[in-house]
Amino acid sequence: MSTIETHKIERAEDELFVPIQVHDEITPVKEKNKRKQKRPKTNAVTKFDSALNTTALKGFTAFEMDVFWSMIQKARDQGTKEITIKYDEFERMTHFDRREKDAFHEVMISLSDKLDTLTIKRESSDFYEKLWLFQKFRLDKIDRSVTLSCNPQFDFILNSIGMGKHFTRMELDIYFQLKGIYTKELYRHLMQFRDKSTGIGYWAVNIEEFRLHLGIPESYRMSHIQSRVLNVAEKEFFTKNEDGEPIFEKFEVEKFKEKGKGNKVSRLVITFKEYRKPLPKVSLYNWAEGEPETLPS
Repeated sequence: MSTIETHKIERAEDELFVPIQVHDEITPVKEKNKRKQKRPKTNAVTKFDSALNTTALKGFTAFEMDVFWSMIQKARDQGTKEITIKYDEFERMTHFDRREKDAFHEVMISLSDKLDTLTIKRESSDFYEKLWLFQKFRLDKIDRSVTLSCNPQFDFILNSIGMGKHFTRMELDIYFQLKGIYTKELYRHLMQFRDKSTGIGYWAVNIEEFRLHLGIPESYRMSHIQSRVLNVAEKEFFTKNEDGEPIFEKFEVEKFKEKGKGNKVSRLVITFKEYRKPLPKVSLYNWAEGEPETLPS
């Protein structure tokens, strides 16, 4: 019969010695103290012409999406000149924590290949046009940097902000917090229709455009869209972050069916309201009553 001796658990500054049984002996094994540290905020905001929302980042991983929008944020207001950005800046913004040699460079190569398929469509009754975002995209493995320049025909996407109301503003800390690729795509589209002063908005979209904008496969039925896209997004939007704050305090999807098409859903109306921190209560002195008075928040 095995015997177990009691050993004292000793705590070092960042280590914990935990006894485990090996046959008839207990050997202390060093275990890292896994205290979760709070992620630092970047407070980065990206703005772009809403024409960019006509294309989905189809085939991108969730992390590649994070890097892509980090590049958009860095390239904004730079005109068409070449700019060089160190990998370190992207790693810091996106909290990249892989330590294998050249790991981030491999991510950038994969992202570069997918950018080849990323085009923006512009059309009217008189013309139809496709644009590629970057005119140059060069990766330097030794210098750990990317050099890029915006397509001159695409200049309005990143460099004409403030010229009108047709632009999208997106907080990257919130975007990076989201995990699902469809949730990320849905969030950026909702930001196009947000009232910045109130945090309230709605997006009315037919179901085919919804598929197209989010890159949802044609094989997905409405039941799949509900369970794999909308339900997942709702859960992420209501999940509280490290500060105990959700992204939205309201997220509702109303489905409309087309007449004569049975139960087929033809249109969605998504309403949402961003979570806003409640205003602190302010105490004033009531001179008439001689007592402090608290204004409602």
